[in-house]
This record gives sequence, C-alpha cells and structure tokens, in this order.
Amino acid sequence: AKDKAVRQAFVKAIDREGLVKSLFRGLAFPSYSIFNWGSTAFDPAQKDATYDPEGARRLLANAGYKPGEIEFSIITYTLQQPVIEWIQRDLAKVGVKINIVSLEWLTYASKLNTPTPETALFTMEWGFITPYWLKLAYDTYIVSRGGGEKVVDPQLAPAIARAAAQTAEARAIDEWKKANLIAQRDAAFVPLLSPTVNFIAHKRVKGFNVPLQNFYDLSTVWLDK
Repeated sequence: AKDKAVRQAFVKAIDREGLVKSLFRGLAFPSYSIFNWGSTAFDPAQKDATYDPEGARRLLANAGYKPGEIEFSIITYTLQQPVIEWIQRDLAKVGVKINIVSLEWLTYASKLNTPTPETALFTMEWGFITPYWLKLAYDTYIVSRGGGEKVVDPQLAPAIARAAAQTAEARAIDEWKKANLIAQRDAAFVPLLSPTVNFIAHKRVKGFNVPLQNFYDLSTVWLDK
C-alpha cells in the first residue's frame, strides 16, 4: 500500500499471537521483526507493533478512510492459504476487505514478477540468520517487485546500504538494527511467524547437527551399528 497509515494499520490489525496458538498449535512463535531469533541483529525489544485493532481503526479513520472503503488482494500459494484467511478475518474486523488469490506454487512464483495493480501484498516463507537478510528482502521484494522503494521511507535504502558496508561486526549489527527500526516504523514488511522445526532420528543416526536455518549438511551423517 502506498499510504503509510494503511500499512501501519495492517500490521496492528493482525493477531499474530492468536495465529500461532490457533493454526500452528504453538509449533511456531510470532514474529515482529524481519530478523529472526537466530540473527545476530535480532533484538526482542524491537517490535513493529502489538495487536491493536482499535489502534488500527483509528489510524485508518485519521487517514480519511471509512470502514469498507479499502479493498485489495493478497496473492499466496495453497500451502499458505489458511494463514492468509486468518489475516483476511482480522482485517475485516477493522473495516478492510481482502481478496485472496491462492495459486499452486509454480504459477504463484511466476506471478511474483508481475503483480497486478490491485495486489497489495504477497506471501513468502524463507529467511537467513545473517542480518544481510534485510538487504536481500528489500532488494528482492520491495524494489524489484512493484517499485516499492518509491513508497517506503526514503531513509531506509541508505540505512541498509550503510549497514551492508560495515566491516566490523559490532558496528554492522548496530547499523542493521537502525535500518530495521526504520523498516518497522514504516511497516515496510509484515512479519508473521517463525515455525519451530522438530527432528526425529533413530539413536543409530550420528553426526547430524540441527542447523540454524534450512540448509542441511548431510555429509557428516552416518549410521552406527
């Protein structure tokens, strides 16, 4: 959405705690930042917004929008449809109508490069533990799909560039946190949740290390007798 107030209201309107408890039965935790728990730049105190539907309604009203006046589409893939239906219900409570376009993965992936004008958001599930993930997400989604750099806070791009240019880790982490704060205040992203991953292995399986992200090194795995 071009209007910052609409983006901020969107974030406030989503009950991420309820989403995790209901749909994921506690096998996930709500995300309030694009940095995940494994990132060196993750700060639990940095939250974009807490669940506040009344605050979302006030933001929209102060921006001049009447209930039912805002309507847009979210494209997603079939695996994520239940999550988007949850969001659809939450947004309806603050007077925003969402149309869901759910596609199988290959069709969905092809449409990401050419979003239609009525498409306000699309879903994606991935990430990295490196803070550089913020730059990847900004370049890959905000800039390359729809020219979002013209819509978000103009200070976000230079802040990300400063963070990416740092060579000392402590300074880099500080700069990444500053850039992330701009993204959060501007509601540039809508973080939802991080699923927990459980592994089951026979006691004979040796050498398997649980990775911090979804890249597995199976070259060290072996079976004991």
